[in-house]
Amino acid sequence: MPYSHEVYVRQRGLKALGFNPGIADGIDGRATQRAFKASLAKSHGLSEAKATNKDAAGYPPAPIARNKISVFGPHGIKGGFTPKMSKVAVPWNMRYLKDGPKVSTISCHHLIATPLKGFMDEIYKTSGNAGILKYGFDLWAGCYAPRKSRGGSRMSDHAWAIAIDWNNEANGNYQKWAPDRKMPNGTCQFSNKIVAIARKHGFQVGFKSGSGRRDMMHFAYVNRT
Repeated sequence: MPYSHEVYVRQRGLKALGFNPGIADGIDGRATQRAFKASLAKSHGLSEAKATNKDAAGYPPAPIARNKISVFGPHGIKGGFTPKMSKVAVPWNMRYLKDGPKVSTISCHHLIATPLKGFMDEIYKTSGNAGILKYGFDLWAGCYAPRKSRGGSRMSDHAWAIAIDWNNEANGNYQKWAPDRKMPNGTCQFSNKIVAIARKHGFQVGFKSGSGRRDMMHFAYVNRT
């Protein structure tokens, strides 16, 4: 394995936190991965046995809403601080809203780049182009926006760039979810299968609304189950 300064800094940090990553040589070996996995488990009140291989493979634990800072750091500020971002290639043809420009990559918080890619790859593999069009995944409605939640006083998931909106016309903020319901724009609301795939990769879809759910355009790397 080649030397990585990022891995070297991680090893030094793990050692300072009381974990054993082995020799600080900048190589992401098994000892370093085990130590990093253990640190993630401890920081979120989990036992090491409950930590998954996804943690070490680039899938951070999805925090509960009030603990987003513990995983993702501070939120972005308009005209000021911006979280560290990564670009993730979109495997299908996509536009910003119905008549907007074509979008080939999504800029998101660097820690969710791997799970976002995993989700999109699996959706495309299982749904194909027909499914992408059926559910409106070709209609992107944004990711990073340093603002408060609409109608709320807390910062939106978008302020951390950890949420992606798709097909807002069919899955608007106050629209209730009915799986596979045909909507006026010709697309369908997301299916149970899509929601299950999203959760598999760490994303919560929408928000609870009584016994149902709403705002299903909102795919956030947050645990709200």
